[in-house]
Amino acid sequence: MNRKLTIPTIIFAMALTLLGTSSAVALKVAPSTKFAIVSWIAPVAGTEITRPDGVVVTLPKDWSSMSISDLATIGIHPNMGPDRTTSTFQARNKIQPYSSNGCSGWVCINIIGSGLLISGWSTKADYSGPYMCTYSAYWNSLTTVLDTGTVVCGSYGTFYGTLSYPVVYKSFGWACNTWVNIVGKPCEQIIG
Repeated sequence: MNRKLTIPTIIFAMALTLLGTSSAVALKVAPSTKFAIVSWIAPVAGTEITRPDGVVVTLPKDWSSMSISDLATIGIHPNMGPDRTTSTFQARNKIQPYSSNGCSGWVCINIIGSGLLISGWSTKADYSGPYMCTYSAYWNSLTTVLDTGTVVCGSYGTFYGTLSYPVVYKSFGWACNTWVNIVGKPCEQIIG
């Protein structure tokens, strides 16, 4: 059986080779927008990540188990960008339009855009536990945090976050989301 290799398939295979096949959970390609959705395991202890201010830090423990105060010890704080993110909490889900979306664990990502331009970027995290505070992180590569959201608190509902400015990629890249102390890191592959 002959199989035709497409650019997204080749790029995905290259990413798996670089990161190890155990890192990828799922892939869904949205050909009309040229986004591919990949669910990744959130960074683990010992991983070097780049903060929004460009400083490289090493995670002392797994990202999904770090609290707001744990992240503060390595210099990652809510609202690290110039106040361009918003966060809310709602007891029920709301519907949002998207060009491509996906979920990993309890975290979901919604991307609006085409090619290398993300004109809208939002995230949500379902939470079924006692009252807690969290904030979102917007990753523009698998290991670089572009921005962080504002602190939002609640219990037994859904946290929402929105990046309110466009993001333009120069070439192939990733757009991912995480929430402090909530499991999941869904990613969109930006393939232009």
